Amino acid sequence: MVTSSQSRRRLGIGLAGALVVLTGIAAWNYVPSLRLAAALLGIRAAFRNVKHISTAELSDWRADPRRAPPLLLDVREPAEFAVSHLAGARNVPWGSDWQRALKDMDIPKTQAIVVYCSIGYRSSVLARKLEQAGFAQVVNLDGSIFKWASEGRPLIRPGGQAAAVVHPYDAKWGRLLAPELRAPLP
Repeated sequence: MVTSSQSRRRLGIGLAGALVVLTGIAAWNYVPSLRLAAALLGIRAAFRNVKHISTAELSDWRADPRRAPPLLLDVREPAEFAVSHLAGARNVPWGSDWQRALKDMDIPKTQAIVVYCSIGYRSSVLARKLEQAGFAQVVNLDGSIFKWASEGRPLIRPGGQAAAVVHPYDAKWGRLLAPELRAPLP
């Protein structure tokens, strides 16, 4: 007869290992910031050739009067943008004709551009396309608006009023946000 301690040894885990696994499962289920961190690792791995900027770096850049501000492109859908966005951002909805939108905005290829979406997938795709189109200074906001909001950084609604919540994209992805930061889904 095999005892439970022998079974754990055969599996290569002890009590400490089992505790780590259980803690990880609990964290995934109850700590949005850890879920977001795990999702970001996947995005960075999938888009290794895309440059990223941290939320702290973007905040410092925008606050530095000696630096020209970047063009902020929000790649989310108009309904997401309407709930909240970063001040000064322009909405270039996912799946839209981004080339025409940029042409209409008269954006030079040398313009510094920061793209963001909910967590960074859609904006990484656009960042890659912009680089391929010859835009020289394109970066993706690491963690995008979910991380920005999770750190308590300022958000606005159209018209400039302060916003306290973010469109969660859908119920699944919304779990990456703390409940108090999630706008209700329609």
